[in-house]
Amino acid sequence: MQTRYIYNSLSVRSPEMELLKAAAREHSIVAVLGFSERSPTNSVYISQAVISPEGEVLTHRRKLKPTHMERTIFGDGSGGDLNNVAEIDFGAEHGKIKVGCLACWEHTQPLLKYHTISQGEAIHIAMWPPLAPSAGVEDPGLWSMSAEGCQSLSQTYAIESAAYVLHTTAVCNQESIEALGT
Repeated sequence: MQTRYIYNSLSVRSPEMELLKAAAREHSIVAVLGFSERSPTNSVYISQAVISPEGEVLTHRRKLKPTHMERTIFGDGSGGDLNNVAEIDFGAEHGKIKVGCLACWEHTQPLLKYHTISQGEAIHIAMWPPLAPSAGVEDPGLWSMSAEGCQSLSQTYAIESAAYVLHTTAVCNQESIEALGT
């Protein structure tokens, strides 16, 4: 299963990434992508990319430190991955706007949040995995990993940064659940 996952992860220098860049260019849109990245050595990383309306990758970063069970699969990012804000020219009407992103529990790391905020982002993309609602009072589970807990972390980021925050989650359908055996 892990080998299949690795080979289905996106390589930054691949025909698939070229298709994503071409789609952004063709439709003159900004695409902010969270993805499982396969490196040339077949290591995998939790990665993010900001693609400009011209089809350029403005930022490509890896999650600095995978959290919880992610550490069994994903590698660590490095210093260059602190550059997670891109200035994007939206044309004469809107001008240049800074767009940044963090993945999942990076939103709980004060120094990383401060560093991202200090880059002057106006729009922040908060990326999260598929999330289930809180189990409730009878079986509270880990609230900070529930849909409500993670949304609260995104809302807190909005308050702290004064940026517009897009709280985004991945989607995992029944076919994927069955394929992954989870």
